[in-house]
Amino acid sequence: INIVLPIAAFAGAVYVTNRLTSESELVVMQATGFSCFRLSRPVLIYGLCVALIMAVLMHVLIPLSRSHLATRTAEIAQTANARFLTAGQFTHPGDGLTLYIKRIDETGALLELFLSDDRKLGQNTTYTATRALFAKTKNGPKLLMFDGMIQNLDLSSKGISVTRFADFTFDLGSILEVKGPRSRSLAELSTPELFAPSAAVLLETGQPAGAFSRFGLWRQILVAIMLLILIQAVWTVSWSAIGTTPGNWPFVYLAPLIGLILSVVILYVAQNPGLFRAKFRSARRSGDAQ
Repeated sequence: INIVLPIAAFAGAVYVTNRLTSESELVVMQATGFSCFRLSRPVLIYGLCVALIMAVLMHVLIPLSRSHLATRTAEIAQTANARFLTAGQFTHPGDGLTLYIKRIDETGALLELFLSDDRKLGQNTTYTATRALFAKTKNGPKLLMFDGMIQNLDLSSKGISVTRFADFTFDLGSILEVKGPRSRSLAELSTPELFAPSAAVLLETGQPAGAFSRFGLWRQILVAIMLLILIQAVWTVSWSAIGTTPGNWPFVYLAPLIGLILSVVILYVAQNPGLFRAKFRSARRSGDAQ
């Protein structure tokens, strides 16, 4: 929205102005004594409204939405279901663990579960359950199994013990990586926090917040618009020259040629960002030496 809104607002203002001109409304208003400044007042108010919306978006809503999106993404990444649950396939959520789920119903319950645990040397433990659920706790995810059986096989003595259970909890916290509280990035901070960051904010981001800018590539965009206007001006002059003197037809290629040259120069400068800084430092050293 913050990218499209200014362009849409500009296009809307141009469209309405064009309609008012083509249908003579502006001519009528000028004939009644309205000055150009008076006629531009609605556009100014419209622009201020769009600017206010942009300010709320840029300084409050976009950082907030980025923070919520990052939080939800982190939660999904830590959800065991999204990491290794696949019905009808053997998966390995951790070293020495093999998991099989026959089916996952619409409520998220795991049906006909098989879990083999070979993490202990010389011992194999197999868990089977007709139904299981995942529960997220502060200490990590838990696997809740119902109506099942535990078979514990001692590989040295070849002895086996069987325990049946109505419900059993298997701790997955030691298997899955449980991350601590997520730190916000600079893009997620509101503008007041960037202007006057507290010690907690500086500790959270690990960077000087005052150096961050929300304007992104607007400076480059403005330069691009100015260059586009320049090329369009050359194109207009070239066509005027051809109209008066047909022999000047090569000038029709002048604007595309300038555009191509500018593109190559800009790409070269982008590929070598320290080019001008190095020349400036060299010239400054020469001046100091003199």
